Amino acid sequence: MRKPLLALGLCLLALAPAAPAAAQVEAPSDTGGVVPPPATTPGSPAAPVPGESAPPPDSRLGGGSVPVVLDRGLAAGAISQADHDRYRADYDLAVSTRDNLPEDDPDDAACRRQLGSVIEDLERFARSGALTTSRMPALFLQLRRNTEFWASRPFVAAGQRVKFGDSELLFQHYAGEGVQHQPLANFGKANGLITECDTGKKCERAKLIKLLDELLPLRSRRGDFATWEYFFPFGGGSPPWASGLAQGTAIQALTRASVLLGRPEYRGIAASGLGLFAAAPPLGVRVPSGGGSHYLIYTFAPRLRVLNGFLQAVTGLYDYAKITGDPIGQLLFAAGNAAAMKEVPRYDTGRWSYYALPVKNQSSYGYHALVTRFLDNLCKRTGEAVYCRTAAKFTRYLAKRPQEPERPLPPRQRCGYLAPKEEAARQKRKRAGT
Repeated sequence: MRKPLLALGLCLLALAPAAPAAAQVEAPSDTGGVVPPPATTPGSPAAPVPGESAPPPDSRLGGGSVPVVLDRGLAAGAISQADHDRYRADYDLAVSTRDNLPEDDPDDAACRRQLGSVIEDLERFARSGALTTSRMPALFLQLRRNTEFWASRPFVAAGQRVKFGDSELLFQHYAGEGVQHQPLANFGKANGLITECDTGKKCERAKLIKLLDELLPLRSRRGDFATWEYFFPFGGGSPPWASGLAQGTAIQALTRASVLLGRPEYRGIAASGLGLFAAAPPLGVRVPSGGGSHYLIYTFAPRLRVLNGFLQAVTGLYDYAKITGDPIGQLLFAAGNAAAMKEVPRYDTGRWSYYALPVKNQSSYGYHALVTRFLDNLCKRTGEAVYCRTAAKFTRYLAKRPQEPERPLPPRQRCGYLAPKEEAARQKRKRAGT
């Protein structure tokens, strides 16, 4: 993978100057607001990227039903007998649970639809040939958690995050799409735990190790690189899709954890995810901008330029490059930094910030505060005047506007029930693939 990345890198350098008993409600995680800059000198030979930095092995097994794809994988030696049997048991239990949820009771029918939506997405993956071996651990874990969750007929709100048993992984409820594994939330949680250790607060090392070790098997192969994909329709995009914001946060958390925990293999895994920032959409997130590269928040939205997502991706690449001294990381950071320095002033309205361009929708108070912290992060790391100046201006804007009260989660409803009109609209969008 690194040979084509190095070739691209040379080009970039030329351009650059109450939940159920099984699940506990989890508070939303910060996506990386205040992350101390790493202390390692850029290009330090003392911190090489270990191992092959390769994405997980993958096999495309062709299209068919879920059982057919699993049988084909077993026959080809692509998955073990134990994995085959476990995945098949997960699938059979999910289908049986869905079919046994009554349709005549509104709550049970809503739970049935939620679980059914997750099963339908998995079956669509299988039919299209997208149920590859590297995606199986995440997809079947997600299926298992949804079976457990909806069988308990939970009270749940849109956007609510939950964790199961002694697992540290976060899942998030998306209305009508079940509970979905949330890479950004999980790596944001990891970054928060690392920051607590770095700043001398309560340091929960065991919790951090458990979270990261649960996350590592859930990465999938996308092209020639590794990423943590999303597996449900969102914002007009069809799954599987990836996020530059989530990937930058993942690379940052893994690299920082490698230093804190003395786990150099985490740096190799972070390196295997760099390809997302070298590939163009819809495979990756790189689009040319301002003599460098803008890194998209979603692989399926090449024209949507969300500032906070871009800045966090650039920050994650900076931390990776500084800690590891990896020249590919340095080139990808340089390309993103060149574009960001030119783009940042365009998001300043003179009184507030735009959340995204070219649509020019203004940020909410929370997103304005978040992007201000991200600008301050880059100011402290790079010393570039445009980041420092804009962070100071955005801070002054905050001081002149009363803080908006935190929006509470919407009321929890049995099975996250949607009103019939809302549900019909969602089904129509799903059939249309939007």
